[in-house]
Amino acid sequence: MYGSFCALSAQVRVHWSIYGQKIFLVSALPLLQALLLPYTLDSSSMMVGYIPNPLYTFLLLAFSYSLYLLQRTSKRRWMIASGVLLGLLSLTRPNGLIILVLVFLWALFAARAKIISWRTAFESVTLIALLALAIVSPWTARNYVVSHHQFIPVATGDGIVLLGAYNDLVLSDKTPFKGLWTRPSLTSPQLVRANGGCAAACEVQRDTAYKHQAAQWVQSHINDMPYLLGLHMLKMWTPATPEADLPMNQFPERTSSRIVAGMVEYLSIPVFFLAASGLLLTWRKWQHLMFIYLILLLSIGQCLYFYGSSRFRAPIEPMLVLLGAGAMWWITQKFADQRKPNNQSESIPKEPGHATAAQHPINEEHVLASDTLD
Repeated sequence: MYGSFCALSAQVRVHWSIYGQKIFLVSALPLLQALLLPYTLDSSSMMVGYIPNPLYTFLLLAFSYSLYLLQRTSKRRWMIASGVLLGLLSLTRPNGLIILVLVFLWALFAARAKIISWRTAFESVTLIALLALAIVSPWTARNYVVSHHQFIPVATGDGIVLLGAYNDLVLSDKTPFKGLWTRPSLTSPQLVRANGGCAAACEVQRDTAYKHQAAQWVQSHINDMPYLLGLHMLKMWTPATPEADLPMNQFPERTSSRIVAGMVEYLSIPVFFLAASGLLLTWRKWQHLMFIYLILLLSIGQCLYFYGSSRFRAPIEPMLVLLGAGAMWWITQKFADQRKPNNQSESIPKEPGHATAAQHPINEEHVLASDTLD
């Protein structure tokens, strides 16, 4: 619950500071839905070990925002903040370290587009990577000791996910988990029993065995892979995929469960549509929003590689709401320009930073506004 509160607070802070009060109020309902979904996905997760998801949502949003401010200001304090947040992010989910690759790509694109200098790009990547690795390294050292000298950066677990995502049951119409994930004990009971009760020392071997079994299934069903990957993409953008441990599924008779289920069902599609519109409307400024696009591509790639679900989509929903708010802001600006007299609209520059910039100074938290216009 604390992680969900932090995520909601961060989203409100970013949303208000970037778009202002008017657009914030218009998009408050889908914003609330986007932050409620990760919480509803995880409020009962003490049984299944997914408590970090709301915290991951908060850290991912905060890291993206700090990196954007670094891109616009080139200040070292945002390098430090980004490094610390990325380190905490990597401890929250094992795949968080992959974002280091995105940071390198972001710096490369930003420097080539002359948004930041090459020196700033090099300093940013170096400082962010060093801080992130410094935060993760104590846990890696602990894993090295308890696993009897095996290198595990954060945690294992990819094998069990892949084994549950690539098997005969995920292609069956007789189960509610078609295209999703099933328990390996149902798909490969002999393999699970052979590795049952595995201690820390053999977790790497068990994970490798699960990955090998999943890879063998993929090779023997190569003709089914386009269909299965299509299901992964479809499930990623399904408002609510079957999740047995969701509180709204465990207690469907409760009023709160019905309210949240209705919000997820009816608000998700409009949020997706507005986000796609915002993506198109801000495409001319793609260099400035590159990292958000990279995060979206990474999330889509992970859902294709593992499996698509509303749980895996949840961490990027605040970014979808931000893009949707950008679309709504663009529409309101167009209506506002049409209502203004011609001479008045011509006297006001389109982009911040012109003659009126001295009269209306722009805080660094408002810089995204100029990137969503035009």
